[in-house]
Amino acid sequence: MPDFSDIAAAEEMGRKVRMHREALGWSVEELSENAFVDVHLLNDIENGIKYPARGTIFKLSKALGQRLYV
Repeated sequence: MPDFSDIAAAEEMGRKVRMHREALGWSVEELSENAFVDVHLLNDIENGIKYPARGTIFKLSKALGQRLYV
């Protein structure tokens, strides 16, 4: 059985990443390039399928100019 707190955290992180990306007017591809994160992984993060590793959170935070945490 899945841990629903992990699922909720992944979905919340995805919402935050998408919100900040859209606020910058960036496409998924543009954020991928600026954060040096694979576009497929970024899609999975934004869709709440995967929770990013710490290093990925750091890269996304730096590219977005925002602190990301859940």
